Amino acid sequence: MRGLAVEPLTLPSSPTLKPGATTVIYTIAVVLLVLWLLGLVTATTLGGYIHALLVIAVVIVLLRVITGRSV
Repeated sequence: MRGLAVEPLTLPSSPTLKPGATTVIYTIAVVLLVLWLLGLVTATTLGGYIHALLVIAVVIVLLRVITGRSV
């Protein structure tokens, strides 16, 4: 009687970012943060728009983290 051959279980690899993609994401985050801080310091109407953009960016990052995609 022959034994049954069992193949090892392989899991799919996690998605990876291209080499420069992480740098671009961090650069965008720093630019948004600087503009947001500039808007808070100057207290002009532009600060409200920058604050809204920062909130939108944070929500998008949180949604990507919650859904399991890489940031």
